[in-house]
Amino acid sequence: MKNLKVHMALILVSLLFGVNFVMNKIVLHAVSPGAWAFGRIFLTALFMFFIVFVILKNPFPTGRQWMAIGFLGFFGVVVNQIAFFEGLARTTATHAAIINTSIPVFVLFFSLISGQEKPEWHRILGMAMGVIGVLIVIEVEKQHFDSALFLGDFLNLVNSVSFAFYLYRARTLNRQMNPLVVTTGMFMIGAVGAAAYGGKSIGEVPWTHLPWVVYGSMAFVVLGASVGTYSLNNWALSKTDSTMVALYSYIQPVIAGYLSRFIYYEELTLRMVIASLFVFAGVALGSMKGTKNYVRS
Repeated sequence: MKNLKVHMALILVSLLFGVNFVMNKIVLHAVSPGAWAFGRIFLTALFMFFIVFVILKNPFPTGRQWMAIGFLGFFGVVVNQIAFFEGLARTTATHAAIINTSIPVFVLFFSLISGQEKPEWHRILGMAMGVIGVLIVIEVEKQHFDSALFLGDFLNLVNSVSFAFYLYRARTLNRQMNPLVVTTGMFMIGAVGAAAYGGKSIGEVPWTHLPWVVYGSMAFVVLGASVGTYSLNNWALSKTDSTMVALYSYIQPVIAGYLSRFIYYEELTLRMVIASLFVFAGVALGSMKGTKNYVRS
């Protein structure tokens, strides 16, 4: 049952992140990357502060704990979000998806060189199958290098490395503290960093003239793709290893692909089915012993 709860949480994270790509695109058509990066982080911090510290009355972290949370917030929220939005605005969604397949690889790299995890053939093979599946989904053979997209691609790589480092380091802290407190603290500190970057551009957004679909997309990104995903990820990191959590990110492009076909009434292709099989088989293979070895009560 413990294993099942972890897997279900990570599947839900993948679903939320998969839909997140579509919702963010809707918002970015009306709001600048800087303004939305700050808005997303600030609104998430405000909501979680009210729930975790006001309603649930969790105790505030100590000074040393704040330092550890701030370190995670810098890589997992500030650098990650800013690099993601600025990179996505300067490159294609397909290029971003290709680069994001490196997140589990970087997590495994950090975990191996630190001795946090040991190399296991099923984890490495599952990761490779996941990469193949994602590359099939996004039709990598049709892509080509474009110097005009270099900055956007580089920022997406920064986003991937930063988020991978957060996943790697968050495992220890989330086993020492309440994952909800860690998540709230990350966004509170992240909001301060993001304010310096995008705070000024908030005033340039025509808030009273935005379509309702934009407001709805914002609500989903804040509540689902921020509060939900980070809280569930941090909870999962308190139960299993970092590589296991990262491995599930391969499901996100598949979900986004199916969602796009549903929205635009596109037919389901054999290519999509084959890609899905690769991804889900890779995740299943990579998670064969992960939760069994690491889950704690």
